[in-house]
Amino acid sequence: MRTRELQKNGQRFDLQEQPFLVLRALLERPGQLVTRDELIKRLWPSDTFVDFEHSLNKAVKR
Repeated sequence: MRTRELQKNGQRFDLQEQPFLVLRALLERPGQLVTRDELIKRLWPSDTFVDFEHSLNKAVKR
């Protein structure tokens, strides 16, 4: 968590900030539902104006 890396077969992958925050939210609540609204609140400050649906989908894909 502190290095924002994933490892697979010994190979390291650095995560960008938003994909890392999505993964962290999911790992903090295993087996529980994490809503899109909760993720949006974690990823962007309340005064941010972006296409949240598109941006969240991109973060999840990354």
